[in-house]
Formats: sequence, C-alpha cells, structure tokens
Amino acid sequence: MIVIGISYASILFPAIMTAHVDVSKFGIADVGPDRYEPGVWTMPVIAVILATILLVILYKTGIMPRVIISAFNRMRQVEVSRKTAGAILGIILASYAAASIQELSGEEQWEDYIRVSERLDSWSLDQIDTFEPHVRYFLIKSSEDIFGNQKAIPFIASILLLLVIYDLTRIMTNKRVAGIVAMAIMMQSGLFLRYDTSVTYTNFWVLFYMVSLYATYRAWPLAPVAYLISIPSKALTIAFVPMSVYYILRSPIRRRTKAIVAGSIVGIISGGAVFATGTDPTTGGNAIYEGFSMTEFQTGFASFATQLGD
Repeated sequence: MIVIGISYASILFPAIMTAHVDVSKFGIADVGPDRYEPGVWTMPVIAVILATILLVILYKTGIMPRVIISAFNRMRQVEVSRKTAGAILGIILASYAAASIQELSGEEQWEDYIRVSERLDSWSLDQIDTFEPHVRYFLIKSSEDIFGNQKAIPFIASILLLLVIYDLTRIMTNKRVAGIVAMAIMMQSGLFLRYDTSVTYTNFWVLFYMVSLYATYRAWPLAPVAYLISIPSKALTIAFVPMSVYYILRSPIRRRTKAIVAGSIVGIISGGAVFATGTDPTTGGNAIYEGFSMTEFQTGFASFATQLGD
C-alpha cells in the first residue's frame, strides 16, 4: 500500500518526487519547479477513485439498485469451456506473434544497448563469480548462437510470460475467463510491448519471478529454484521477497510446504547477500553493476506517471 500510495502521488503530481532533480538525463521532460502542479492524469484518476468509493458505499449500505448488483453477479459467473479457452488463447497469441515478430529484424533502440553489447562481447561462463545479470547474458548469447538473433529468446520469453500470467490467474481465481482477461490486459500494455523483444531490458526476470509464484501451486520444489534464477536475471527481484513470502503463506498449500518454500527463498537472499559482499567488482572486465541510486529511485516513480498513457 505504501508503494501504491507513492505511485498515485506521482500520478497526481508528476513533479512531487523530482522537483529538485535533473531528470533530463533520464529522458523525462522537466515539468517545472512546482512539485504540486497537477498532471494530465490527475482528474481522471481522482474521478475513478471517487466513483469506486461511491460504488462501495452504495453496495455496503444496500442502496445500490438490484439491477446493477445482478449484472455484476452475472459477470462473475461467466465462464468458458477448456476448448473455448484454448481457441481464444491461440488467437490471442497468434495475433501477438504476428504483430511483434517483425521487431526481431529491427535494431535495438535503447542507448544502454551499447554497454550491454560491449559486455556480451567480453562475457563468458568463467566470469560468474561477479555479481551481474549472468542469466540474462547467457540467454542472450544462447539466442544469438542458436537463432542467429539476440532478440529471439527474449521474444519467446515474452510469449511464455503471457502463458504463465494466464494459468496463474486461472489457478488463483479458478476461472478461465479471468486468466484470459489478465493475459489480454498484459498483452495490450504499452510497457510490455515496448520491451517484449528488447535485449537491453529483457523480460527474463519477470518470467522467472512469475514462474516461482506459479510453481508454488504446481510444483513447489521449483519455486525457490525459479526465484533464485530470477535474481541473476535482474537483482530487482530481491526487493520482492516480502511479497513472495506473504504470497506463499497465504497460498492453499500445506503449512509444512509453506515453511520450506518461504524459508528457502529467505535463505537464498541471505546467501546471496553474503556472496555479493565478497565479490570483487574489479574483475570481469567491463562488467555492468546496478547499484542503488536515490535519484533514479525517485525518477522511477515519476516515469510511472508519464508511461501510464502508453
């Protein structure tokens, strides 16, 4: 809720986090020194929030018309057969693949790709003693070796991510329709479509993290393994430990299994912290390290507001 609150504050007032930060180097337009200047999404977001609160009040007090309640109940009861769901998934994925496959032949557009490309040229498996996104390097190099295209495996990973989103939602809600809706929302997201074939900003870490949640239901011994793989894909997943542990503890699996999975994830993070403090940042040639920056942290929330319209 704290993160959501900060995100909403950045949407309502885009400059509130970066009023005294030079954001031009991050590709974000300077909105001026007034940190409380409303953004273009301020009124729409406030309208949606007020409308939602009003609907909740009407429902809780019993004032909401029965026609509306019945309509909502009918929507919740809508379900499709397995064959229908499979056909819809096939159509959606085929449409996505047809629309995105042309990106595989295009050049990488992000400026950071220069650094990534230089690191890939010098990277090898004997350098995994450094704290870097080695899983990402390995998959990109494999994509180049197998398919002759660095974007091929990132593209496949994005397709797998859509499938995981579908089935995880289906399992959590016990409804195929919910899974289809979740996948459709994901597929139309501007952020997802912007990075779905990117070599610089791959979806590997998201995929492995979501697989760790999915495995909690399907094959719980793989959950900590998938989480472990997500960290050297992008170290940001370390920040998701509290969410993961809470998710596991609230899942319907057995209590002993919960303790094993949650304990394994916490142990992985503890061991990783010890390893990170013992690594030598001078090894690995032109290694790329991602340290914490408060300026970039603040800018991330500001960019969330600007990307909302994608």
